Amino acid sequence: MLRDRAMEVSGVQSARVKVGRSKVGVRAVSHFRELGEVRADLDAAVAAAIQQLGLARQPRLSVRVGRPARKG
Repeated sequence: MLRDRAMEVSGVQSARVKVGRSKVGVRAVSHFRELGEVRADLDAAVAAAIQQLGLARQPRLSVRVGRPARKG
């Protein structure tokens, strides 16, 4: 569910979500928008999705955004 929310953010090419007991890690690759804008939108979208899960304790959120590897 969290990965689907991450993929809905404009500019995200791919995303990986790792969920632990106390932390959610999101790694995304952005291909056409500014990294800061994508990170802010991704942070907000995934944080809202975590709220909707209705967990007893909200896990911390870690978001990393990068560019795709160069070809050649």
